[in-house]
Amino acid sequence: MFRKYFIILTVYLIGLASLAIIVAWIFDITVVLSILPGFITIKFSTALAFFLSSLILYFAYYSPQGRFANLNLIIVSFSILIIWIMMITILVSIIFGFKSGIENLFIIDTTIATNPYVPGRPSLGTIVAFLLITILGLNIFYEGKWKNQLFLFLGSLVFLIGAVSKIGLILAVPVLYYDVPSISNAISIPASILFMFIGLAFSLLYKINPKRQA
Repeated sequence: MFRKYFIILTVYLIGLASLAIIVAWIFDITVVLSILPGFITIKFSTALAFFLSSLILYFAYYSPQGRFANLNLIIVSFSILIIWIMMITILVSIIFGFKSGIENLFIIDTTIATNPYVPGRPSLGTIVAFLLITILGLNIFYEGKWKNQLFLFLGSLVFLIGAVSKIGLILAVPVLYYDVPSISNAISIPASILFMFIGLAFSLLYKINPKRQA
């Protein structure tokens, strides 16, 4: 019962939080973007990816079935594709040292935070976590014997990415929250917390029969 309510809570928490952040970027509501003035903001691309991730988690829990199964699978596939395009493009730009343009494609990031490398660019930890979430999304289509184990293993990795960054933020150890000069921006406090929630929620799918929800 705990698993069920926690997963549902996480879907709504991340969905609503990410929508609030997207609206805050559009209307420049600074107080929503950062815990305190001068703190690291959660980026627009990160908020969009979190919203799409909440859809992936929803359909991972409520396995697509019935008359709307095809539509549900299209939504999952679209969400995975958008996250992949954003994160892979940004990752390639980090590796080869250029600005991809995706960082400020929709919203111009003019906020000032600690040691920003490229405005609007998420941290390396954020990129890796979202790529893991897309693999978790693909796991919805997988019907092999390792399906549940993949939910547990990859979900735990996403949780650890958030937990390690949270510890780093508390202890003020930059490398732990992925603040690496000339390589990676730091992760924001809200993003680290949301990764912990969604990572744990995905890992809890390990004990849930994927055929049961409707």
